[in-house]
Amino acid sequence: MAKKKRKTKQEDEHNQFLTTKYDIVIEKGRELSEIYRQQEHRGDDWRIYNYYSRPDIQRAIFEYARGRKITVLRHFRALYPEIKAPADILYISLYHAERSNLWPSLHGQISRRLENGEHGCDFVIEIDYKQSWETCFRATRPIIEMFLDFGVHACVKFSGHRSAHVIIPAEIFPIDKRSQGVRSHLMQFVGSVVKHSEKLDRSFTSPAHFLRLAYSINEKTGLVSLPVRLEEFDNFFWQEAKLEEVKVIDDWWGMVPADAQERMSEFLKFALHLPAPRTARQAGQKQFTVKKKREAAKQFQQADVKPKIESQKKIVALQQMTQPLTDHQLYDSMLESAGEELKQYEDKLGQKNIMTAIEHLKQIAENQAIISLQEHALEHNVELNDLWLVWRWELCKHDLEYYAKFEIQKAMYDEAQNRRIQVGSDGPFVRFRSPQDIYWLAIFLHSHLGVNEHPAFYRSVANYDAQDRFMIDYDIVLETDGRGNHQKSVELMETVVKVLQELGVTFDLRFTGGVNLQAVIPSLTHTEKSPRPPLIQGGEADDEQQSVLVESIRERLAATMRELELVKSLKHDELILLTHSLNEFTGKPCVPVAM
Repeated sequence: MAKKKRKTKQEDEHNQFLTTKYDIVIEKGRELSEIYRQQEHRGDDWRIYNYYSRPDIQRAIFEYARGRKITVLRHFRALYPEIKAPADILYISLYHAERSNLWPSLHGQISRRLENGEHGCDFVIEIDYKQSWETCFRATRPIIEMFLDFGVHACVKFSGHRSAHVIIPAEIFPIDKRSQGVRSHLMQFVGSVVKHSEKLDRSFTSPAHFLRLAYSINEKTGLVSLPVRLEEFDNFFWQEAKLEEVKVIDDWWGMVPADAQERMSEFLKFALHLPAPRTARQAGQKQFTVKKKREAAKQFQQADVKPKIESQKKIVALQQMTQPLTDHQLYDSMLESAGEELKQYEDKLGQKNIMTAIEHLKQIAENQAIISLQEHALEHNVELNDLWLVWRWELCKHDLEYYAKFEIQKAMYDEAQNRRIQVGSDGPFVRFRSPQDIYWLAIFLHSHLGVNEHPAFYRSVANYDAQDRFMIDYDIVLETDGRGNHQKSVELMETVVKVLQELGVTFDLRFTGGVNLQAVIPSLTHTEKSPRPPLIQGGEADDEQQSVLVESIRERLAATMRELELVKSLKHDELILLTHSLNEFTGKPCVPVAM
C-alpha cells in the first residue's frame, strides 16, 4: 500500500513538472509568434509559421492529439501532458523550431485517455521499405483491402517520409480485447498477411510508443503526415503532403460507426484463430491487382449501414489474398492492361499542352530533386493524371526500350523454361507463353511501380514439371554479399571460383545488377542423368548428392576465408533474377560475367 502511494506521488510530481514546463514553452512560443506576426520573414521558418498558424490545421492536430502525452522530434519520452488548446500547437512548434535544425514534428503516444475517462491504445500498422513511398503503399494495400472486406473501421495517413500508418482506434476494440497480449497476437496475424513480415514495425504493440500526429510535419523531409481517405489510397501522391498543398479532411478522426465495435469483435474472433498462411510470399500475392480502385472503398463511409459480411464470405475473402495468382485469366488481364496503358500513352502524345509540359519537366529535372507535377499541370492547363501518365513513361522509356529487344526477350524466354517466373518482386507467378510477352509484362510492371523502380523478372532456383506441380531438381546458387561494396563482393567470389575449380564443378557467374555476384551450378551438372521420380511433392528436397556437394563447398570455403557468412547458398525454393532482367532498384541488367 505504501509503495503504491509513493508511486502515485512520483507520478503526480512528474505530471506537475511537465505542466510547468508546458506553460513555459507556451509563453516563449507565444512571444516568437508575435515576432513572426509583426515582421515579414522568408525561408523555412516562415513556412513553418504559416502552416502551424492555420486554424484548420490546429483544430485537426488538436482533435487527433486529444488525451495523448506529447513529445517533439522523436525524443521517445513524454515532454508535455496533452495539448490544452489548438493555438498551443503553433507555440510549441515555434519554440522547438528555434532550437533545432530539424522540422518541428509533434508525436503523441498511441495510448490515450478516451472520452469516457478510460485509457485505451490505438493499434498501428506500419510497413516500412527503404526504397520509396510507392513501395510502402503497395505493400500496405493488402491490409487496407482486408479491413475493407471485413468492415473494420480504420484510419490511414502518410508518415511524411515513405510509409503509410494504418490506425485502428482504441474505441472499436471490445473492452475484453484491449490488452497488450491481444495487440501482439493481432500483430502476428498481420505479419502473416503481408509479404515481407520483417518490414512490419512490431514496436507499436507497446502502449508507450509514440507516433507522429496527423497533420504534423515530418522532422526529416518537411512533408506533412497527411491523412488519406481509404477510397483515395491508391491515388495518393506524395506532393499532396507539401506544406502549401495540404487540405484538411473533415471527420477523418473521431467519427466511429455505430456498429464498429461489433464488427471488430467478429474480425478478432476470426483473425486470432485463423492459421497463418503457409508462406509470407503466398500472403502477399494480391498486392498486384489489375483493377485500380475497389468499389468497396467507395462505400466505406457508409460502414454503419453496410450489410455485414457473413463469416464464410470473410474466409473466402482472406483466402483469396493468400492464393498464388497463376491462372491464364490473370496472365491475359496483365497483357490486356499493358495494351490499354500503351494506348492511353499514345493518345496523350498528340496533345500539345501535355508535350509542352513534358519538355518543361525535362529541362528542370536535371537541376531540381523534387518536381511538382501538380504545379506544372495547372500551369499548362492539363489533367494531373494525364501528365503523370506521360511523365512516368518518359522516366521508364529506357527500361521498356531494353525489354523491346528481341535478343533480350529470347534469352530470358529460353532460361525461363520449366521455371516459375515472378513478375516483379511482389507480383504473381506465370509461365511465359512467348518471348514477346516479356515486353508487355514489363509495361504492366511499369504501370504499377514507383518512379525509382524498374521492371524486374525473377525465376525459381528449381525446375518444375510440365504441370508446374512438382519440383524436379534445382540449381545450386552461391551469392557473395559485399555489404554494399562491389569490390569486396568480387574478392569473395574469386575465392568461391577457386574452390569450384578445384572441385571440378561446372558453373556460371552472374552480376545481379546491384553489388553482389552469383555463382550458379546448373542442376544438370550435379544431379543424376538417369530418369527418376520428382524430388519434391509438397515436402522437402531429398537429393543427397546436392547436399553433399554444398557441404563440400562450404567446408573448403571455411578453410580459406574468414567471413564465411558473406557467402550465402540459396535454398531450393528461393527466387533469383532472371538473367538479362533489370535489377528492380538499380535498373542495371543481371548479366553473365567472366572472372
